[in-house]
Amino acid sequence: MSKGCLAPSTRGGGPMSVPSTWILVTWMSHWQSSLYIRPTYIGTEPTLGVTTSNEALLFVVVGPVGPYFPTGFRPVTLLADTVHVRAHPGGCGGYKLGANYGPTVYPAKKANDLGAQQILWLYGEDRLVTEAGTMNTFMLWEAEDGRLELVTPPLESHLILPGVTRQSILDLTRRWNEFRVVEKNFTMGHLVKALRAGRVRELFGAGTACVVCPIERILYEGQRLDVPTMKAGAPLTNRLLKELSDIQVGEVALHSAMCRCSTAACRASGRPSSADRWDRSEAMVSEKDLRQPLPSVLLLLAIKARSPGIALGPALSL
Repeated sequence: MSKGCLAPSTRGGGPMSVPSTWILVTWMSHWQSSLYIRPTYIGTEPTLGVTTSNEALLFVVVGPVGPYFPTGFRPVTLLADTVHVRAHPGGCGGYKLGANYGPTVYPAKKANDLGAQQILWLYGEDRLVTEAGTMNTFMLWEAEDGRLELVTPPLESHLILPGVTRQSILDLTRRWNEFRVVEKNFTMGHLVKALRAGRVRELFGAGTACVVCPIERILYEGQRLDVPTMKAGAPLTNRLLKELSDIQVGEVALHSAMCRCSTAACRASGRPSSADRWDRSEAMVSEKDLRQPLPSVLLLLAIKARSPGIALGPALSL
C-alpha cells in the first residue's frame, strides 16, 4: 500500500476490516533464492470509470523464486535510454505500482534487440542516472576530490524505488566505514567523464531477486562504454552478495539486525520513515524471531503487524 494508491474510504474512519483467514507458509531458505511477497490491492467495484473505488480486494501473492543467476554470477550490459522515461518528479516512480512497469516492457525489448539485458533509465536534460532496469543503481568510484566513494541516487525526487536491498547496502557499507557512502545525483556526463579518467571501480544494480548485479558495459549514444567492474573480480559487489545472502539464509546471526519499514508502508501506517531505526519493541519482534532465516521473519512481521488502514509488516533490513 502506498501513497500513490487511491484507497477506498473505510466506514466510520476506522481500520479496514481484513478477513481473519491465515495461510501458513513453510519456507526453507536456499542459497541465492528468494521468497517473493507481493501485496496486491485492486478495486473490485462493478463500475467502469475513472474514479476511486468504494470496494477493493487486498491479497498477497507469495512464491519462491529460484537463483537469479542459474548459470553463475554474471555481469550485464545496459542501454542508456535517451528517449523513454521511466518516472518523473511528482509521479509515482517511487512506489511499487503496476503503472511503473507496463511502459518499460517495449523499451526493454528494444534494449534486448541491441544486445543489452536491461535499460539504464535517465531523466531530464542533464540525464540523471536513476535505475538499472528494475534495480537501484550503485557506483564505486574515485570522486573528483580523490576520495573513494560509493554513490547511489537519492530518494527525494521520487524517481526511484526505496528498495530494502538498497537501504541494506547503505547501512552495511556505512558500518564498514571503509569509504565514503553518499546518496546524491550523478549524470551520464559524470559517469562518462569518470570512465574516461579511469576513476570508476564498480557499477552494479541492487534488488530483491538478484541482491546485487554487476554491470560491465553501457550502450550510450552509439558508444560502447566498458565499465571495469569485473576487471578485479568485482570485489565489492561479490562481498555484498555474500554478506547479504548470509544474513538472508541465517548464516549470520540476525540479533544485530534492525527492523525498518518501507517508506510507503510507513507513510500509510504513520510509523517512522525508512531513514529512522525502529525500537525492537515497536517492531513486535523478539530476539528469537530475529535469529530465524529472513523469509520466515518477513512472514512473521506481516502477520504480527497491526496498523490503521492497509499496511503490511515491515521488511527486515540491517
